[in-house]
Amino acid sequence: MYAELKQTEGTKVCGDCKLVKPLSDFNKDKGKTDGRHWCCKPCRKKYRQQTHVKTQISAYNKAERKRNPELTKQRDRKYTLLRYWSMTPDEFEALLNKHNRQCGICKKAERSSDKKPLVIDHCHTTGQIRGILCDNCNRGIGLLRDSTEILDAAIAYLNQALETQDKKPA
Repeated sequence: MYAELKQTEGTKVCGDCKLVKPLSDFNKDKGKTDGRHWCCKPCRKKYRQQTHVKTQISAYNKAERKRNPELTKQRDRKYTLLRYWSMTPDEFEALLNKHNRQCGICKKAERSSDKKPLVIDHCHTTGQIRGILCDNCNRGIGLLRDSTEILDAAIAYLNQALETQDKKPA
């Protein structure tokens, strides 16, 4: 049926629009013999935008998360590392080890019982990774807008408050 479409090496026929397209137009799919999804990215996007498909996918994802929360957590972490930091889980492990698996500010060590693990800290101006911090310290410097001037003012404020407390009679 598809022979007349002149499919060549490095191309594939979309199962939906029936056009011959380069392999880069197809999502990767380890379950397929050729390693690519059965339809091209635009056709897949159009299909997934249909309301009933969105509902089915959402229900499936919710059930999958309940069935295997640990695997889902690992997949989410891997996706986040790749998407935001272009980093594999092994590279993240190496970064954690480089920083002795502890926060760069408060020196709190990473524990498996922590709900929020150590996170990657980065400069909001350059995007450059600075190190590893606990969630509280990362949020703290973020709320202080990564400004050493504001941080110095906060330190002076706290020191002044402590001095005032020490002078008050008990």
